[in-house]
Amino acid sequence: MMGQIYQAYQLPGSAEACYLNAVKLVGERFRSVYLLARVIEAQGRIEEAVARYESALALEPNNVPSLV
Repeated sequence: MMGQIYQAYQLPGSAEACYLNAVKLVGERFRSVYLLARVIEAQGRIEEAVARYESALALEPNNVPSLV
């Protein structure tokens, strides 16, 4: 996923744009929503990240990374 490459190169704005685009194109899927939450959290936007983590958890309630 291109967003992960941007994250690895510490380009959070580009990573966020990729994840938002993925959500827009394929709908809310756990992976895209979870990774979007991580990049938002890394930018210090905690409340927004929590909302995204909760969305990811709603999609896959038993997914361990979203429970931590």
